[in-house]
Amino acid sequence: MEAEGFHSAQEQLSISTSTISSNMGQLEVRGGFRLIQKGKSLHQTLIEFFSAMKNFQAKTEDLRNLQHDEVHLGMLDDLATDDNCLLHAALSWFYGPYLDLPRYA
Repeated sequence: MEAEGFHSAQEQLSISTSTISSNMGQLEVRGGFRLIQKGKSLHQTLIEFFSAMKNFQAKTEDLRNLQHDEVHLGMLDDLATDDNCLLHAALSWFYGPYLDLPRYA
């Protein structure tokens, strides 16, 4: 392929990528134009990738919609009583004013 890709062909021919894609589809139907094995493998991998992305988006959306009233956090006694432990500050930064952490003296 002289242009080495649809984007370059689009620029060289001054036509849209969708037009190029449509013309390639017509060539496939008329002339028996087919993907080589690497192309078929890549196409199948892309289908699997997009399916996994859709599944990931659905699961993260489900997680976003879950509401929990309480979070339990366990830590070693030494960390809970250490004034230099940054865990309290980190959790306060993450949860903001909604976090009521007990301070141990």
